[in-house]
Amino acid sequence: MFRKRNKVPQPQSALADIAMLLLIFFLVTTQMEDEQGVTALLPPKEAVKSGRPLTQVQILLNQQDQVQINSKRISLGEIDTELYKLLVGNGQIQVELRSHVQTSYPAYVKAYDEIKSAYKMVYNDMAEKEFQVEFNQLSPNQKKQITSSRPIKIFEGDLVD
Repeated sequence: MFRKRNKVPQPQSALADIAMLLLIFFLVTTQMEDEQGVTALLPPKEAVKSGRPLTQVQILLNQQDQVQINSKRISLGEIDTELYKLLVGNGQIQVELRSHVQTSYPAYVKAYDEIKSAYKMVYNDMAEKEFQVEFNQLSPNQKKQITSSRPIKIFEGDLVD
C-alpha cells in the first residue's frame, strides 16, 4: 500500500551560508565609537641638553579636584596665571601634572588646558616683544622659532595615596 521512500540527505551548506551572511552583515553595519581623550603630540626623542637649568613645577590634583602648585593651594581657574608667573620668572620649566585616580575627567582636562594657556600667554608676550604682533598673527616659521625656544614640557603621573 504505502511505498517506502528513500531518504535524500539534506544539504547542510545552506546553514553555513546563512550564518556567514549574518556575520558579514553585522560586521559591516555595526559602528564602533571612537574614544575621546586629551590629544597630545609627543615630541621626538632628543638628547638631553645641559644648557639651561630646568625648574620643576609640580601641579597636583586631588580626588576633590583641588589644585596645588608647588605646595601652594589655588583654584582650578588660577593655574594659568600662577604658571605664567613662574614661566616669566624662570628659564626652562618642566611641568609635572599629577592627578589622583578619582580626579574627575573635566577637572583634569581643565588643568591641562590651563597649563597650555599659560604657555600661550608667554608665547604671545615673546611675539609682541620680538615681532611687535600677537602670536597667532605670526608666520609658521616665526611661531616655530618662539615655540622651540620655550617648548611645552608636561609630564603626567598618578598620585599615590
